Amino acid sequence: MTINQPQSQQSFHFITGKGGVGKTTISMLLGICFSQRDQKKTLICELDQKEEICRYFRQKESKGDIRECAHLLSTVNISFDQALAEYGVMKLKFKSIYHLFFDHPLVKALIALVPGVEDLVLLGKAFNHHREVDSKKQKIWQKVILDAPATGHADTLLELPRVIKDAVPYGNLHQEAQEMWDLIHQPKQTKIHLVCLLEALPVQELIEFNHKLKQKELSSQTCIWINCFNPHQEWDIPALHRLKQDFQSLMALSPISSQTVLLKWFQIEILSQINRIDLFFKLIEAFTSNTNQDIHQDVHQDVHQDIYYLPKFKSTSLSEFKKYLNLHDLRISGNLIKQAKSYQEALLHLQSQLSQIQMSLLAQVAMPVLSHQKSTKIRKKLKIVMGGGGVGKTTCSVSLALQAQQRGLKTALITIDPAKRLAQALGLTELSSSLKPLAKYPLIEAMMLDRKDSSDLLVKQLAKTPQIAQSILSNRYYQAFSTHLAGTQEYMAIYEVCMALQKDYDLLILDTPPSKHAFDFLDAPNRLLQSLNQSTMLQILSQQNTKSSMFSSIMIKSLSKMTAGPFLEELFQFISLFRDILEGLKENAQQITQTLQQDTTVILVSSTADESIMLMSEMLTELKKRKIKIETLLLNRFQSNEELATLKALALTDLSSTLSQLLSQKIQSIEFDQAQLLKLNQIFHSNLENWVQGNLAIIPLNELNQDDQMDQYLATLLNDLVLF
Repeated sequence: MTINQPQSQQSFHFITGKGGVGKTTISMLLGICFSQRDQKKTLICELDQKEEICRYFRQKESKGDIRECAHLLSTVNISFDQALAEYGVMKLKFKSIYHLFFDHPLVKALIALVPGVEDLVLLGKAFNHHREVDSKKQKIWQKVILDAPATGHADTLLELPRVIKDAVPYGNLHQEAQEMWDLIHQPKQTKIHLVCLLEALPVQELIEFNHKLKQKELSSQTCIWINCFNPHQEWDIPALHRLKQDFQSLMALSPISSQTVLLKWFQIEILSQINRIDLFFKLIEAFTSNTNQDIHQDVHQDVHQDIYYLPKFKSTSLSEFKKYLNLHDLRISGNLIKQAKSYQEALLHLQSQLSQIQMSLLAQVAMPVLSHQKSTKIRKKLKIVMGGGGVGKTTCSVSLALQAQQRGLKTALITIDPAKRLAQALGLTELSSSLKPLAKYPLIEAMMLDRKDSSDLLVKQLAKTPQIAQSILSNRYYQAFSTHLAGTQEYMAIYEVCMALQKDYDLLILDTPPSKHAFDFLDAPNRLLQSLNQSTMLQILSQQNTKSSMFSSIMIKSLSKMTAGPFLEELFQFISLFRDILEGLKENAQQITQTLQQDTTVILVSSTADESIMLMSEMLTELKKRKIKIETLLLNRFQSNEELATLKALALTDLSSTLSQLLSQKIQSIEFDQAQLLKLNQIFHSNLENWVQGNLAIIPLNELNQDDQMDQYLATLLNDLVLF
């Protein structure tokens, strides 16, 4: 059969997945394949973020300019300000005219106020690179790779062109949005690469995102990447049998004290493998359903959906990437699925044999005991949990709420992350879009922000009359802004947090999206206040005739050249209609600004990975700039060194190569975590000023992963910290 490969004819490649799964690694792999193997001139685009690509290739930051990283391979970090300037000059013809208008307070206020502008400019610039031609009308870039945001934001990004073309029915803006939409939905042009790790949350998030792509009729264009995974090494049945025999021999030769540690470690290793292979089948079944294929009946056939794996890299050097230029070798085939089934059966049989040994893993790894100290003194009412993607922010948020419940504190738990992780962490299928008590935890009220529901409620509460409210709710601009555009999420988060602060909660816990978008929330109140305080904007909101200002009239006409049609006039009319709601949001923003400065602390979460520690250091600096106090730094998934001496002693005995390698990897992993703790400790003490209130803590790696024990685990996870 013909195999559709990610390196085939498509020229535009959209890469996304949960934060921290390796989207950038896959972007670089594809870029190197296209440029070095296929000899296609390739551009990798990052969207106004840290310049990972240049760093990996040991190049200076591009700072918005295209920079060559290797032969036929270039990268660019698309900057919003630079992209907007390029588009404005292209439409207005003269740079001086662009600066005259775009440096005007009204335009700055409008850009900051209207949701979705930044995403539209960034995405538009990436699409413009795709269609760029030289003097001979030949495409400059044969392949364009977009290293997109995490799935929650990527969904908004993919939907953006449709929202714009529907909201603006004609003109330049409509035409360009239509071209973006057509490109995204052209299977011969666009490929959407979804990246995950074989971990519960990344897999579940990818499955949910795939469901959204089906609704957009895009699922046939997807390609799945399982990162840090090598099935040929993991699913070796003869090696598993040898490992079991070596384990049994070592148990027989070891003293009782060492047997306890050895058994615990071995059971965890087997359980980890079982969990990974279960997640593999969950992922495969979800994505082969795109083609209505039964993998259990068709194990001898190739999987119709494009599903690939990528082993964990030892380094991110060009030579390491070049080992995997033949992407066809990385494809999940029917034979690999058959091998997985056999290996799964062997693992379950071994697990059954281990359970017959007169030791229980749960007896050896007792859950922490709840402290009897019930202090209900709360340092700050609002606690914001922040960190990079995939570090455990939601887990920590739930743990805090469960501790508050045990201390008799009425708690509001709100997630503003578009990804639906909070419901899963609470053992629920979904959360309400307004604060509702949880049946199992009566003192906890939880919600997941739904921007449309929150926007509608805001309009109904703040509009002067029901007729005005209905006019706004039926307005096409409102429907676009409230439903899909990025930026609305932060405005509605301001509203919901303000509503919660006015109620009788003892504690409000805010679970945030990955770092960049969490800062979008922190910055939203000031951005809103600055926009609405502009005198020219206040004139519009007061329904004064903009033509009374000759400059405003000329400016609007000039800006209309960039969109064509009456888009700006209609937008100003909508803003005027929306003025009461914006004034209400202004009051909310003022309240949030005061709360952030006086009654808020941040809990920063990091994993032990180098990039996560680096990000935490950067976030400390950014929070200091905003004068927001940090209550605690949490190092999550940390492996203690309590059993390190015993494991090292076992590693010195006469072991098989397989068992020795596993023990060595475990020892190295523990030692790495110890080094990372020292690194974070240095960062912590170098920033120990009055804005860091004095907690640095570790969270042990949850190696058991027992769902029926998760409540107890989460409730006691942060028990030793003085957070209340």
